[in-house]
Amino acid sequence: GEAARVLHYLEVESDWRNHVPRPPELASRWKLSRTGVYRAYEELVKAEFVIERAREYYLSPLVAWKGTERQLEQACTELFGETMNIFKKCLPPPAIAEGKILGYYPTSRGSMKRVR
Repeated sequence: GEAARVLHYLEVESDWRNHVPRPPELASRWKLSRTGVYRAYEELVKAEFVIERAREYYLSPLVAWKGTERQLEQACTELFGETMNIFKKCLPPPAIAEGKILGYYPTSRGSMKRVR
């Protein structure tokens, strides 16, 4: 329902290193109910799709990532206390080797698809 729709908007709105707007900003931009957006953020934080740190919100790097591999490892270390080596297995080697901007999400088949 509402949480899935808000998650979609957050994927669109996330910027470099997955920073996303606060609930009132997102509600205003997309003309959504503030109450519904706050409720959706609560659900998404509880489900760990969104991470709240010092009144700022970030899309979990386990959902999607916009940044380099090095920044991904740094973000995972900051957020989870460890690097997430699983990402190295999922990302195509050329993108890692070239240090290009990475933006991937998991597909239903278990592979990773590039966000354009």
